[in-house]
Amino acid sequence: MKTIVVHDGQFHADEVCAFTILQKIFGELILIRARDEISINLGNFVVDVGFMYEPNSDKFDHHQHDFNEKFPNSNIPMASAGLVYTKYGKTFLKTYINDNDIVETIYNKFYHKFIKEIDAIDNGVMLEYNKDYNIMGISTLISYMNNNDIYDYDKQMEKFMEASKLMLQHMDIVINHLINEEKNFIHDYPIIEKACNERFNHSETGEFIIIDTDCNQWLRCILQYEKKHNCINNIKFVIYPSNEQIRIRAIKIGSILRKPLLNQNILRSNIKNTDDLLFIHKNLFIGSFKTKETAIEVAKLSLGIY
Repeated sequence: MKTIVVHDGQFHADEVCAFTILQKIFGELILIRARDEISINLGNFVVDVGFMYEPNSDKFDHHQHDFNEKFPNSNIPMASAGLVYTKYGKTFLKTYINDNDIVETIYNKFYHKFIKEIDAIDNGVMLEYNKDYNIMGISTLISYMNNNDIYDYDKQMEKFMEASKLMLQHMDIVINHLINEEKNFIHDYPIIEKACNERFNHSETGEFIIIDTDCNQWLRCILQYEKKHNCINNIKFVIYPSNEQIRIRAIKIGSILRKPLLNQNILRSNIKNTDDLLFIHKNLFIGSFKTKETAIEVAKLSLGIY
């Protein structure tokens, strides 16, 4: 059984996360919470203590004066969570899925969606949250789990292990979401690609596509297609079935619509069969219809190509 050393006193999300990753890979670890050199020398892994970053020797501290290691495509210095993830992240993800292509893809995504926030908060980097309300992130939840007396070694050890269980639950949720997202993308892309290739069959501008099933990853697939075929911003709407209705959805990047739908009042005055129009959202990004023909008609009217 391997031994891991972290600092004593108050625990934080970064070393709890690092510990959880390593325990998921290597099985149960002997945990020592201390700062003295004798204890540190006992560790197979030394995390967030010891003033050394030597990944080949499994020493993962970030408190050195000149430390500035960053994960690829990140401008935030890593804490121990990021350092351990950088070395062991792919091995960690393989405990969830054996598909190397999916692991490679979500390795970067999981850092930026989950680990990066932990690194940032531990390093005192101010994150841009909406000041009108509080966001309860994992770092805050873990900090609340400390014992009132942080120097009660046994009680803190118990609380640390509880915090690790909570950390693993959160990581499980995010990782399984990313895996499902990637599987859905792999499944959906050929459907969207076919629809994009056939879009000029429906209009001379090719600015909307029609699919026969609701694809979970339709937007990502469209953006990937446009990038691959050098037609960025060309596709404005996607038409697809939803239960017993037909929907049209506007392509939205962030908060920006490439092209809004016409509002409900204008459409009722212009479409051939007003009974087919069931709903147009007030923000003009989605509409529901009884028939595909009316959805196509609305797309063309909204694009001004009639």
